[in-house]
Amino acid sequence: MKEMNEAPMKILIINYEHPPLGGGGGVCTQTVAKALVAVGHTVHILTSGAKGLPSRDDDGGVTVFRVPVLGRKDLATASNLSMFTFPLTSIPRGLLLCLKHRYDVINTHFYAPSGPTGMMLSLITRIPNALYIHGADVYDPTRLNKTPAGKGLLSGLLRLSARLQSRLARTIACQSSNTRENIMAYVAPKKEVTVIPLPFAKPGHPDTSRKALGLDPKKYYLLSAGRVVKRKGYDFLIRAMTELAANIQLLILGDGPELPALKELAADLGVANRVHFLGYIEGDEVKFSYYKVSDMYVLSSLHEGMGIVVQEAMEFGLPIVATNHGGQVDLVKSGENGILVPPGDPEALAGAIRKVHGNKRLAAAFGKKNRELIKGYYAPRIADEYLRLFRSIL
Repeated sequence: MKEMNEAPMKILIINYEHPPLGGGGGVCTQTVAKALVAVGHTVHILTSGAKGLPSRDDDGGVTVFRVPVLGRKDLATASNLSMFTFPLTSIPRGLLLCLKHRYDVINTHFYAPSGPTGMMLSLITRIPNALYIHGADVYDPTRLNKTPAGKGLLSGLLRLSARLQSRLARTIACQSSNTRENIMAYVAPKKEVTVIPLPFAKPGHPDTSRKALGLDPKKYYLLSAGRVVKRKGYDFLIRAMTELAANIQLLILGDGPELPALKELAADLGVANRVHFLGYIEGDEVKFSYYKVSDMYVLSSLHEGMGIVVQEAMEFGLPIVATNHGGQVDLVKSGENGILVPPGDPEALAGAIRKVHGNKRLAAAFGKKNRELIKGYYAPRIADEYLRLFRSIL
């Protein structure tokens, strides 16, 4: 008979986004949930709904419950209205789920908008709440007035909510050392914050070629992926393209509100024929085909909580050029497996890209190191860290 702390657990994860909605935060909870289910635990996810998505679904053994929200216009980005209405619809549904399934632990992701739901459910049901913070709801340089770091009435309310959630949560974790620093600076919880990195689900490596993807075998391809929003700093990367050799091409995987402006910028700068916007790629096999055939990964973000896309690049042995502001610095050590540059600096980006592009031995060394390092982030290992966190509060 297993000891009590080894018994299978029933876990409710609350995250307002879950694939195909949202970005890295939803992928994180999806990956953790599947890894936990794989070793015998029961995991339910409470998240937002959208047109065409069922209210209840099975995702690889994980039961997903979706609640209606207002104003959700696209899959990639949540509107302010959709985030405001999520607690209003998720708290009643979550309460019913808690009473029916009697979970051992609630795992809430993000201070806003998921945080109030996890806090209220824990208060009402006395189920311990493990709060996990991804970062953008604490610090985002492109929208400071909408985060606890900003100023004004709304930001003050968010800061107050974050502090109350932190006080009432049984434990707090986050995805990177940078996020922990921001939590301590802007929220100042009176308890320890544990760093648990984003989990990475090891993907298959597609059998593909540049010819199959319509790419030129003689060109040098930079790859960048993620939601096309201001925080990703794609405009600085496109400006950097004007300083790079003509044979260097840029592939951008993703969709979002900044796409029209970026296409216009590429045309204005005369690099439209070298910057390829591939849009949202559905299906891992197609997405990872581009990782397999690319030469370098570039992260131009003004800030990242951590960066699943960086982990994906590591898995495929790509040398990495990334900005040095955010959780990606836990993954990329400059000179060891990539090069770090200041955010918002096209010249620095171009210089680092040229350095890797012009030194095949350096690029190969970076790639080899990344293939070794990524093994420490595989999902089963990170899921074990979640379990230790959960069991520490029971």
